Amino acid sequence: MIDLKNQISSKARTIEIILHVLFWILLITSININWTQDWFDKSLRPKSPAPLSVFFFAFVFYLNTFWLVPKYLKNKKWALYILGAFGAFILPEIIRSAIFTGFPNNIFDNFYSEFNSRDSFLFGAPSAVYLGLIASLIYWGIKELFSYRLKMEQLETLKFKNEIDQLKSQLNPHFLFNNLNALDYLIDDENESAKEYLHSLSNVYRSFLDNSNQNLVSLQDEWKLVDDYLKLLKIRYSTAYSFEKKSKILNLNNYVIPPGTLQGLLENVVKHNQGDINKPLVCTIEITEDNIIISNPIRQKSTLLNESGSGIDNIKKRILLLTNKEVQVIKDKQFQVILPLIKKSAIK
Repeated sequence: MIDLKNQISSKARTIEIILHVLFWILLITSININWTQDWFDKSLRPKSPAPLSVFFFAFVFYLNTFWLVPKYLKNKKWALYILGAFGAFILPEIIRSAIFTGFPNNIFDNFYSEFNSRDSFLFGAPSAVYLGLIASLIYWGIKELFSYRLKMEQLETLKFKNEIDQLKSQLNPHFLFNNLNALDYLIDDENESAKEYLHSLSNVYRSFLDNSNQNLVSLQDEWKLVDDYLKLLKIRYSTAYSFEKKSKILNLNNYVIPPGTLQGLLENVVKHNQGDINKPLVCTIEITEDNIIISNPIRQKSTLLNESGSGIDNIKKRILLLTNKEVQVIKDKQFQVILPLIKKSAIK
């Protein structure tokens, strides 16, 4: 499957490469050739940044952009970020100042003077650390903006495709015919059951209409919708399929899910597996502390329409874009789809 976490447009990638090339051209041209005679002889230097500071600026920029920010700052691990920044950006300046100071009688005065000199990584004119951090945060912010825009475009595309798939499924003539036929039977024989069935059918359609423009809905609402959908399947297939729901989490309102996800996966179970009234196909829908697991034995139908598996692929891509977590599909004796739980508080 395409790694959507690292996927960026070719235009954005080209711009990024150009920026890196310009960055290094600027660095190299900023180094005065006279410095190469003796990098540690201050008398040979013009009044401009020291060579070590120029290269330390690049070190700060790349380390902060590609390691400290995405690993710690982006994940709100403030203490680890500060510790890493101290070790990477401040400690080298302390070591540099100590080396250049040597061990004279007035060591502390000389150390303080060197620590605040124009050669200092921290307090030089300009400061290599300060400029490196500012440039890194600007670069990282622009890159995140490009990635965010691409992610939103992909989500919109996938959401639209999901709406079309749901619409095709729910307006499918067979789906309507089977449900109306079941309803007709119930009206004749079981009026109360007919009312309950009609109520469930209307809930399924109402959910589609209400959530068609949403990327995410409450897991509690989706969990209730499953009950309505299972009632329809119960009437259509009698005891050929058995569905067991269980949840280890009491308050599902704290979690969200792309609308129609569970319904689509349950429909997939019926579409691809043969039921049997004498030996029902048992499908479990379980919510654990971290995942939603839908599991069923594999009893592939002998006659299947040509299916591309786009429904599950769509779900995998949407959840990956929203959470950066993979949906697992395991096919052994049991067919399992494992969805990561999405906390409402984790969605920006």
